[in-house]
Amino acid sequence: MNKLVSTLAIVVALAGAPALAGEAGTTGKVNAVDAANHTVNLTHGPIDALGWPGMTMTFAVLPNVDLGAVTAGETVSFTVVQTPSGAYAVDMLMPEH
Repeated sequence: MNKLVSTLAIVVALAGAPALAGEAGTTGKVNAVDAANHTVNLTHGPIDALGWPGMTMTFAVLPNVDLGAVTAGETVSFTVVQTPSGAYAVDMLMPEH
């Protein structure tokens, strides 16, 4: 229950939070979608704008992103923004066709 409450608090905080940094994006493969906690686990390529190498990580997803539009195993394009707390969250996620 505490994990759920913590995740919901993060999602609520992110809902109205302006981004501190510009968007940075790449493509990746969806490993898991957790709609209840509004997170997605992605294996992604380098994100040059952030100086990140390719890696696998779980991201919080902003409330305006429809997680029902993607499924595990899909290749997606996505962008992330840095929130006021310093965390990175997905603000755009869509399947590549």
